[in-house]
Amino acid sequence: MRDSASPPLILQSRSTDDTERIAAALGGVAEAGDCLALSGPLGAGKTFFVAAFCEALGVPREQVDSPSFVLLNEYAGRLPVYHFDAYRLDGGEEELAEAGFFDERLVGGVCLVEWAERLEPFLPAGVLRIAIAITGESARCIEIAEPPERVRGALRAP
Repeated sequence: MRDSASPPLILQSRSTDDTERIAAALGGVAEAGDCLALSGPLGAGKTFFVAAFCEALGVPREQVDSPSFVLLNEYAGRLPVYHFDAYRLDGGEEELAEAGFFDERLVGGVCLVEWAERLEPFLPAGVLRIAIAITGESARCIEIAEPPERVRGALRAP
């Protein structure tokens, strides 16, 4: 999902509605094989972001929750979605393999990884890194490293 040498895109979200619009815009341009690596502190809204992204792919929001205890949730939408959460991960590569992180089927869908910094050595080339920082009660700064043009285009102000 990334073009080489593209500068980061820094978005200020003033509300959960803004964050939802950003995530939905990304979901709207998602393609098979995309991998989004989400980072940010507890309470930053990573799972909220994933839910809005998935909803844009046709996954009912109520189906999306944090896979903290199972490592992976799968959802059926316009594209298959593979939602990983590495917060409780401590088994390294073996645990990831058991959860399906290296599974070939992932290339046919979209992979979303919460707490992605814990999986840095295993993230695929071309991963789209999204850092969410808390800047207020419901305000967030969302930084997207090296976004491709389709992502920039989807997030341009009307």
